[in-house]
Amino acid sequence: MATTTTVANALLSQGLPLPVAPVLSPYPYLLQEQVFTLPCVTNIKTHTGGQLTAAFLTANGATLDEWAQYTSCFAPAVRTHAATSTLAAFRSALTAAFSATPLRYIAVNFQRTALGQTGVGHMSPVAAYDAVSDQALILDVARYRYPPAWVPLNMLFSAMATIDTSVNASRGWIELGGSRGIPKRLPTGTPPAGTGLNGTIVRLCLAGLTNQNDVVAIQACLASAAMGLPPPPPPAPRPPHHPVAACPSAPSTESGGGGILTVWALVATMCVLLLAFTLRQQRKELKLLKQPQQQNVAAPNSVAVEMNGHT
Repeated sequence: MATTTTVANALLSQGLPLPVAPVLSPYPYLLQEQVFTLPCVTNIKTHTGGQLTAAFLTANGATLDEWAQYTSCFAPAVRTHAATSTLAAFRSALTAAFSATPLRYIAVNFQRTALGQTGVGHMSPVAAYDAVSDQALILDVARYRYPPAWVPLNMLFSAMATIDTSVNASRGWIELGGSRGIPKRLPTGTPPAGTGLNGTIVRLCLAGLTNQNDVVAIQACLASAAMGLPPPPPPAPRPPHHPVAACPSAPSTESGGGGILTVWALVATMCVLLLAFTLRQQRKELKLLKQPQQQNVAAPNSVAVEMNGHT
């Protein structure tokens, strides 16, 4: 979904009509959760015979054919299986796409392990092609795992020629945009219930992660949103705190200024001193309560000594 939305947003410059996400209003921009608002997407039959849903993609991913089908709901996408093509044909496709007016976009479906990465099948756009070094710049959409990288073209083609065992067919690439045409409007209608991806749940789940690089936790967030599970409950309120001694109110950080840390340190010191003084006074009072008779029989000279200020 990430690659499809990335390319679709790039095609906005060529007149692709995109929906306006409420969170980004009034600017048109396609979010991943909006992909499944189109019946054109949710009516696609998967290789297992079921309906194409966010839950299905999260659990199984998409084949090259399925990917090309739901991407074509936004702009016509032509797919090519690497096993039925050649390295020279792929090189020619890249050269033609990046020299076309308007620009055409190519995105690739490849096996990560063939590029020395961890993972399985993956999709990402090709951002550039350098004919001198014969390398393609892969704009990996999973930036939390891998940054954009230049990949030798023969290595990339070999990674696309790997077999997707779910359909016993090779991976490959898709082309869209440019002279292939841009639709004037997107398909309309109401998608079946339970086929979408709840973006609110995703955002709440990701915001609660202690480690933003935890791939397993991120996938769990996507799976929860795809299955329509409720968002995580808000944290329980803390019990009221009753200090032994009242501390001065802490300064507000909203006012800004470079002396905030110094003021905080001063407030903390005052709190500690006040707390120590309070405890000392309580100990004195407790000691006096335990020795009432000794206080009443104090010698006259003792009283005189205290009055003179000596110990």
